Amino acid sequence: MKLSINKVSLAWVVLTIIVAVARLFVGEDQIILHWNITGQADDYGSKYLILLLPLISLLIFLMLYSYSKNPYKMNTRVRIVQNEHNTELLCRYYSIVQLLVTTLLLYLTIAIAGYVPMYVFLICLPIIGVAIYTVYIKHKLSHSQR
Repeated sequence: MKLSINKVSLAWVVLTIIVAVARLFVGEDQIILHWNITGQADDYGSKYLILLLPLISLLIFLMLYSYSKNPYKMNTRVRIVQNEHNTELLCRYYSIVQLLVTTLLLYLTIAIAGYVPMYVFLICLPIIGVAIYTVYIKHKLSHSQR
């Protein structure tokens, strides 16, 4: 399961790069930088700024991929018991968070490029998903330490 999630996340990163580079050659000289709460664009900037999103997406992908290979590397505040069950939970956690974040950044890149409209609830869904999943995994890890 983890391997296929990582492959999908990597595909989203590659697609983010493709969309950003394609936007440099097609369209106006400015991209959308900000939307108001209703999803209407209210600030614009240089089209070259769109290249920041694939860079951020790639860095987050690599960081979370690294953590999924060594899940206890990020364990600084709370000592998590190192056992097979916790290792599996943490690896799955990092992979799913990686998928949600790369999906969010792909959607942002496509919206910034102007290919799809911005819907605030689509931005909130992965963020809420990560928060809920984090609480769930923290609960599962705390129960496995007893």
